[in-house]
Amino acid sequence: MNITLKRYQFGYILKGERSIKVFFGFWRIMKDDFKEHLKKNLLHSDFRIHFEAARARRDIARGVAEMRKRKGITQQQLARKIGTRQSNISRLESAHGERMPSLELLGRVAKALGGKMVILFKG
Repeated sequence: MNITLKRYQFGYILKGERSIKVFFGFWRIMKDDFKEHLKKNLLHSDFRIHFEAARARRDIARGVAEMRKRKGITQQQLARKIGTRQSNISRLESAHGERMPSLELLGRVAKALGGKMVILFKG
């Protein structure tokens, strides 16, 4: 039996005669367990605070990346415009890490991309 492991954006897929069915069957179980785990843990305020902060970082990252791509400029070009390194733009767009980007940096990015920063509080 020939089985290969191929990396995709969302994870790994085993390829072989029966392995894809097994993997995706396992994925459905994991996904259901995760949803239940998330539902329970969102009731706890400490978990919810960290979860919402991660969501905010992800939304900021996605917004910056989408706006930059719509303007047709590279991370390097954006970095030069705002006086920082390309690696900082990459980190900002990846949403990894625990640190929230500063409002000052986000304001410079918005200005360089010809947009504006809007902060919204929901109740």
